[in-house]
Amino acid sequence: MKKTLIMSLFFISHLSFANDEIKDLDFESLLAADVQVTSVMKRTNKASTTPASVYVISNTQMLNAGVTSVAQALTLAPGVQVRKIDNNKWAIGIRNAAGRYTSRLLVMIDGQSIYNPSFAGVYWEALNIPIYDIERIEVVKGQGGLLWGSNATNGVVNIITKLSNDTRSTKVTLKTGTTLDYDVSLRVGDDLNIGENSSYRFYINSQANNKSDKSIRWAPQDKGEKDSFGARFDLAFNDDTSLLIQGDYTDIKMGQTLELAHPITFAGAEVVEPQKRKHTLLMLRIENRLSNIANQSLQTSYAKQKGDQPYYMEEFTSYDIDYQINMQLNFAQLDLGANYSYNKTPFLESDYLNSENDVNRIKKYGTFAQASFALIENELDLILGEKFEHNSLTGWEQQPSIRLAWRPDNSHFLWASFSKGVRTPSLLEYDYNIQTNGFKVEAIFKTGHELIDNTRIKTFLRGNNQLQSEKVASTELGYRISHNTWNADLSVFYSEAKNTLSITPIANPLLVPTVIALLQSADILGFSQYIQNQTVDFNLNSDGKQKTYGGDFILNWQLNPSSNMTFGISYAKQEEYLAQNKLLDFNGETKQVFFALNKKINEEHNIMFQSRWEDGSIYKTDNFIAVDINWNWQYNSQLTFSLTGNNLLEKDHVEYARTNDTFDVATYIGRSVSLGMMVDF
Repeated sequence: MKKTLIMSLFFISHLSFANDEIKDLDFESLLAADVQVTSVMKRTNKASTTPASVYVISNTQMLNAGVTSVAQALTLAPGVQVRKIDNNKWAIGIRNAAGRYTSRLLVMIDGQSIYNPSFAGVYWEALNIPIYDIERIEVVKGQGGLLWGSNATNGVVNIITKLSNDTRSTKVTLKTGTTLDYDVSLRVGDDLNIGENSSYRFYINSQANNKSDKSIRWAPQDKGEKDSFGARFDLAFNDDTSLLIQGDYTDIKMGQTLELAHPITFAGAEVVEPQKRKHTLLMLRIENRLSNIANQSLQTSYAKQKGDQPYYMEEFTSYDIDYQINMQLNFAQLDLGANYSYNKTPFLESDYLNSENDVNRIKKYGTFAQASFALIENELDLILGEKFEHNSLTGWEQQPSIRLAWRPDNSHFLWASFSKGVRTPSLLEYDYNIQTNGFKVEAIFKTGHELIDNTRIKTFLRGNNQLQSEKVASTELGYRISHNTWNADLSVFYSEAKNTLSITPIANPLLVPTVIALLQSADILGFSQYIQNQTVDFNLNSDGKQKTYGGDFILNWQLNPSSNMTFGISYAKQEEYLAQNKLLDFNGETKQVFFALNKKINEEHNIMFQSRWEDGSIYKTDNFIAVDINWNWQYNSQLTFSLTGNNLLEKDHVEYARTNDTFDVATYIGRSVSLGMMVDF
């Protein structure tokens, strides 16, 4: 496949095509001065006057950086914790330690949630949207529960794709490299003969990556393949009514190295079976202008995820309906909405997982209201909101929000917010029992005999249908300053969470005296048989407390007409109140220093340099600096070549080595180089 791609690069280089999507990163977009965002207020609003810590990753930034996935694109946002577990899997978080199964970050595609109710997180590897069709990625740090519902207590990532009206062309991309075996994509778009401004696009993408050179244990198995196709239709019936229809399907086969409990010794054993996944997304949204002061929208969506791997057979289907109306009244701007969600989650038992209560469906419904009042015209705004939501696991929840926005002049903007968010239990926490590596005898008492001390007892992590939703109260303050050639954004936050997860180990009260009696009588066979029939249960509870605090600073600076720079520094500290909660321990600090420089050398050549210093303590790794460089060469008006280097400073490093919240064995993330081509017909 690599030879085919290289030959294609050679022959196509002699053709003459045009490409206008690799451009300067315009300064207004860089400074977020006039970028329109929707994820904070659930309506369009200038990023520069949005009362939240928001960062917008533009399409130009992604193309200039040479990223090949949504997960990799998030490394372009200062303050986002992006960690590669291996060449297939990611751990991503905002304002808290990232995890493979992070459940405090809501991720959406054009407003459609891709939340997985099994573990309340996201399979990042299943997001295979072509980068050139993404208009922007809105990253909101902080609470988003008022508008988007539960599980947005730390942030919201909304991937906004381009209108098909803006993609009426045929585009081909090819990429290959030392880690990336191949990445081939084709998009076709054109007008539709329905209304005056109706259009469509279809895409197909195929991607494969090589396995890592080494892992922290055993031989790497993280070779992967994924194939996707999808379509989008934008129909404008008249000036007042439009319809969006889009859908995507992704088929994945990922190699992986897992550590699962051995069926006899209960010690961690290597499992190399691949994971297979099939993801389907469908969404329909109709928007209608009711009058000069009111608009309404109705969005319906369907999602199906099916996964097959050694410890977890997964299948769920979700249906969502969301209605919203926005009104500009004399005294306030009013936003009202209602939503209904139905998740069908049939349980599929495996050797490592069983269901305690056979929960096979989750229902959610609720309403929200938000009002924005101009206390001082064009200077001081007050935004009040409330979300009421009912779910079939924990009942009614509410998520209020108060925001204050002050613009003393055109250069300065200050904001403050107080909000309460909710994280509902995932099915893994609420209903599932999962076998983990066995509990060692020496953890209970030491005999001095190595073989006996290292003997393991069968151990389960047990869900609890009495869990309560985690409730997070957050206070945030922000200051934004804008000048002709630079701007700066500072935000600080403090949050307190109650009903966080804790664990209570429970074992047979006769375990210790029985083992002691068997050992004193030198009955080793009896000891072995007895231990084989015992269990230690780690029971999940929701009686923990946690506080998190920290801040972010981002500076954007247009050095000259052809160069711009971004600098960021972020810090967050998490403190659990319960010292005994060691298995789920995420206590510690997350720290990052970010720097990016984009330089347009001339009309044909552009170079982007990016580096991130990451603190590794909370991830049980060394600190590391990731340095990435991408060079784009616009050979002619329709053909662009790219050369990308990732992790250039180090030969390799481990980015994620936590073993108490995932079965995955991490690999060393190595230096890589890739060569790409984009053709626009």
